[in-house]
Amino acid sequence: MSSSTFSDPDHRPRILVMDDEEQIRDITRAMLEKFGFDTTLAEDGEEAIEKFRNAQEEDRPFQGVLLDLTIPGGMGGKETCERILALDPHASIIVSSGDSEGSLKNEFTKYGFKGILPKPYRIADLKKAVEDLIHPGD
Repeated sequence: MSSSTFSDPDHRPRILVMDDEEQIRDITRAMLEKFGFDTTLAEDGEEAIEKFRNAQEEDRPFQGVLLDLTIPGGMGGKETCERILALDPHASIIVSSGDSEGSLKNEFTKYGFKGILPKPYRIADLKKAVEDLIHPGD
């Protein structure tokens, strides 16, 4: 999928990215926008939920959400996922984590996530995870 696939700004898939590290948010946005995704950033769960809710109210919903599992001092991926799914039970959410040994690795679906993206991730891994999320089975 090239960036020209989503060249019309009104029809680009919208992705919400939550990560507590500004550098990761910025790099992730740059990578996603390179592939034509309209990307919105959030620093923690509260901000992600607010942006998700606002997008619904504006009838501009997100097609995918990427949540960092651990947000020091804030709401992390599990609780954020639960609260987003309460707003939209069909939300497509990926969890991103640097904890490769955690229980989430093999049980992410029981928490409502549709995918997992281990950190650090490469651009190809991010692209595939997001494309699989918004176009399952393609």
